Amino acid sequence: LKAPLLTHSIPRRPINISITSMPNISKSNLIRKPLYFLKEFSYQIQSLTGTTDYQPFLIVSRSRVGSTFLTSSLHSHPQICCRGEILQYLNGKQPADVIARVYGKHPTYIKAVGFKIFYEHPNDAKNSNVWEILNDIPQLKVIHLKRTNILRTLISQKLAEITHHYESTYKAKRTTGPITFTVEELINSFEKTKRMEKTRIGNFSRKCILEVSYEQLVSGECMKQDILNFLSVSPMPLSTHLKKQNTGKLSEIIVNYDELKTAFRDTHWQYMFDE
Repeated sequence: LKAPLLTHSIPRRPINISITSMPNISKSNLIRKPLYFLKEFSYQIQSLTGTTDYQPFLIVSRSRVGSTFLTSSLHSHPQICCRGEILQYLNGKQPADVIARVYGKHPTYIKAVGFKIFYEHPNDAKNSNVWEILNDIPQLKVIHLKRTNILRTLISQKLAEITHHYESTYKAKRTTGPITFTVEELINSFEKTKRMEKTRIGNFSRKCILEVSYEQLVSGECMKQDILNFLSVSPMPLSTHLKKQNTGKLSEIIVNYDELKTAFRDTHWQYMFDE
């Protein structure tokens, strides 16, 4: 059984098979999601006699660029274990210990293991050595996910903050606007995103990096298969229960769209307003 979605050269500790040692497993989850628990328990048992002979990888991005969509899609592959934002908050833990849990032993059928991290992580320990530890992992491959149209990212972020819905499934009702932006707000956000893209991916200049755009990811299977090839796993269709959250025209979502488009005309950011 494959582990539900959710450690090389880093010291590893023995795995303690208990409810508290499993990601996102609590007594309440055990009652509400017994199948989830059984899958995770089976996966942990198989990991005891498993291997570290797999391809370690990392998904690096900012928020609201399809990272959950990519993580979920990769985790659907039977040879890939792809976790979520394990370094969002350290909560007093040592980053090396957290990372070691991910890149430890896994069942022998797993050929690639990774997780996603945002540019600003960890949120509660900005001066930690997380990024240095990751950069020191031998053979680590990096998938750099970003969105060409940053304005769409900012729209997604605002809608998520308004609705408190940070994921959208095929059963969920789609929510769109109306929302507003100021010119200064957009300039600061555009520049910050570009700055973080350059800074964070620069940390991995000695690593093998695959640049992936959100637009390529959702346009079809081609880019997904390129990612599987990058990770040296078998080609096959990937699946996810997630869907795009906002697909409407920019002019229909942003109340002051015309004003903003005029303000950014003939600037470096003009293309953000193409519909």
